Amino acid sequence: MEIKKICVLGAGIMGAGIAQVSAQAGFDVVIRDMEDRFVENGLTTIKSNLDRAVSKGKLDRGGADAVLNRISGTTDLTKAASEADLVIEAIIEVMDVKRQVFQDLDNICKKETLLATNTSGLSITEMAAVTQRTDKVIGMHFFNPVPVMKLVELIRGFTTSDDTLNMAWEFVEKIDKTPIEVKEAPGFAVNRILVPMINEAVFALAEGVASADDIDKSMMLGPTTRSVRWRWLTWWAWTPFCSCWKDFTGNWEKTNTGRRRCCANGAGRLSGPQKRQGIL
Repeated sequence: MEIKKICVLGAGIMGAGIAQVSAQAGFDVVIRDMEDRFVENGLTTIKSNLDRAVSKGKLDRGGADAVLNRISGTTDLTKAASEADLVIEAIIEVMDVKRQVFQDLDNICKKETLLATNTSGLSITEMAAVTQRTDKVIGMHFFNPVPVMKLVELIRGFTTSDDTLNMAWEFVEKIDKTPIEVKEAPGFAVNRILVPMINEAVFALAEGVASADDIDKSMMLGPTTRSVRWRWLTWWAWTPFCSCWKDFTGNWEKTNTGRRRCCANGAGRLSGPQKRQGIL
C-alpha cells in the first residue's frame, strides 16, 4: 500500500506540527479534533508557522499556500479517517481515551490503514489489543517542535509487523525526518535516557554538588551540543513531576502520587529502576 492520505487526530501543538510537515511533504492531510475551536486553533498554528518560514526566506508564499491547501480540518472522526492510509493519533496521554479512539478507528478505517500513536511512553501493544489489526499499529513519537526536530521514534508493539514498520519508516523519511526503531519499553529510548538524567540534575542540586546555574551551564557547554540549549533544572521545576517543588535547602516531601523523592543530604535517594518507575 502506498501512503497518500494522512489523518491526524488532535489539533494541539503536536498534531498541528505533524499535519504541517506531512502536508509540506506533499501528503493530503485531514486534522481532526473534538471542537471547531480546537481545529481552528490548530490551523492557525500551522499558518503562523508557515508565515514565519516565508518571512525568513525558507519558503515562498506560493509554497506556503500550497501546503495550507493540502490541509483540511473537521470534528467528524468518520470523515477524517475513513479514507486515510495512515492515521496518526496525537491526543491526550490517557490510555482509556486512546483505547476507545483506536477501537473506533478500527471500525471506521479501511482494513489496510495503518494506525500510529504519538504517545511518548504508553503501551503500543495495549492500544493495538482493542483492534482487529494489531499488526498494523505502531508508535510514531515526534518531538516538539515538530517542524524543527528531526527525530521520530518508531516503536514496535509485540505484534507490529515488519511491513508496518517499513511503511512507517518510509513515511518518516518522506517528511524529512530521521526514524529510529525502538522496542516497546517504559519511556522508549529518548525519555528513558533523558528523564533520569534530568532527575540526576535535581539530585546534584539537592546534595549541594553545584548551583542550579552552574549545573545548567555544565550541560549546555559540556556534553550537550551547542545547538541544543537545554536548561535542565528550569525545565524540570515547571513540570508536573515536581508538584511539591520546595527550596533545595530543606527536605523533599511526598508528591501527589505518594512517591518520596529525596532530601537535601541524599537520604532516601531512589535507585535507578525506582526512579524510572516513578517518573515515566
